[in-house]
Amino acid sequence: MKEIKYLYHFIDKANKSQINLNNYNRYKEKNYSFFSLYLKKFLIRRCKTQIVKSYVLKSYTTLIREINSTNQIFPFMPIFFLRIITFFRLTYFILNSLNFTIKSSLIIDSSKLKKKDLYICFNFPKYSFNKSKNLKSSFFNSISSELQNIQLISVNGYSKKNDNQISNSSVTFLSTKFSIKNSFLIFFLALRKTLKYLLFKKISSEILMISFADNIKAEYYRFICNEFEKKYNVSIKKIFFLCFENPFYFNEKLNNTEIKEFFYADNIFVPPINNINENINYNKIISPNLWSLTNHHYGLVDNLNKIENYKKNFLKLETTIKNSNEISNKCLLGFKVNRFQLPNDEYYLVFDTPPIDIRNKVRFYKSIRSNLFYDYIESEEYCVNFLNDFQDIQSNTKKKIFIKPKYQITYYPKNYRNLLNFFEKENLLMDPYEEISQIIDKASKIFLSPFTSVNRIFEKNNCYFYSPQKYEPLFYKEKSLIIGKDNLKFLINEHNSIR
Repeated sequence: MKEIKYLYHFIDKANKSQINLNNYNRYKEKNYSFFSLYLKKFLIRRCKTQIVKSYVLKSYTTLIREINSTNQIFPFMPIFFLRIITFFRLTYFILNSLNFTIKSSLIIDSSKLKKKDLYICFNFPKYSFNKSKNLKSSFFNSISSELQNIQLISVNGYSKKNDNQISNSSVTFLSTKFSIKNSFLIFFLALRKTLKYLLFKKISSEILMISFADNIKAEYYRFICNEFEKKYNVSIKKIFFLCFENPFYFNEKLNNTEIKEFFYADNIFVPPINNINENINYNKIISPNLWSLTNHHYGLVDNLNKIENYKKNFLKLETTIKNSNEISNKCLLGFKVNRFQLPNDEYYLVFDTPPIDIRNKVRFYKSIRSNLFYDYIESEEYCVNFLNDFQDIQSNTKKKIFIKPKYQITYYPKNYRNLLNFFEKENLLMDPYEEISQIIDKASKIFLSPFTSVNRIFEKNNCYFYSPQKYEPLFYKEKSLIIGKDNLKFLINEHNSIR
């Protein structure tokens, strides 16, 4: 398809663009506008049915990401070569989905099923089921009020070796078992579904392959739920996925079971933005990551619902599933420990944005570079400068400025780790998995790297987003955004703390 070649050419050109701090937002907005119009003009326009539109929309993010990744690895290769490499990458994508289905048998001692109605959570970390007094502290807390007549089951929940053991009698933890027979059956169900809806529908081979890989995972979950209901005579009322882990397409249903994709963060808008203004040009803020999201949102969804409504009108999609209105259930994913000793005197709290790390298979950025999927505030340069300002103020004022990092200190690049070590020596470094609701309540002021989602969840008046002066051009202006170390010092040194 000529349209797909056009997409390869545009991404290649975008990745070779010369950008700086002053034109970074314009660069992003130009690219995002292109992806919006390209989707509407070239991909969705060809689709004759709503279900084909849904498949194309679900595949779009992966399509752009794979083309972009191939182009970044082989920046000077011709388009024909890039398409071949992308084909092999997508073949691996399919094989990975097939490997996912190997464990497709779910067995439980029937005596453990105390209730007929179930909620099932797939692949959640076990610490998300920890309990606390604050409903916003974990996923489990946010749905606990619904569990009076519902049994909550976690399937393939994971934890690390050193994690605290979870003791929550309200959750039943299960793991899927090995079954080649089921895996073959799921493969043929996914193949039949893909051929039925997408064969000879004038879509590119790349989209067909991505849709097939997603269908394998979707049919895997469908198969497990159907078999579980039949075998144990139960009714699965809701299934939950973590954000970006939901393989079901726009409007897809699973019998009478509600599909929920749980969002506990809202930092997916680039340039960073807090609350989406209704008058904003949506084409300029919808990154490639957002197009493939379906309308199964749950949790921190007010911004996402605005995006979904825009997408529906922009692409003329017929919505059969209403966007979730369960904004009251917005919460953090969870916590592992609760051992922070609250100071008796005034203290400040800082939430960072970690530099992109090797575990995400992305090279560290030391300066601005063209990349369609990652933002500059995730670069090592930005993150070091952000934290360095707080180190300078702490060294000069001896204020108690506690740092709440997102991950364990060993996951960070060396320069950033050195800054965290400074705060650790001063006993000002918190455990990244600390239960934070009470700590937030007692803090004099809270500072967040733009736009960390903590304030979107806890809604505190003493929360401020902060950026070093150098990076002011990166951000949309908002009242809660503090720019520059001098303004930060003034706010910290104010005598009348805002509580």
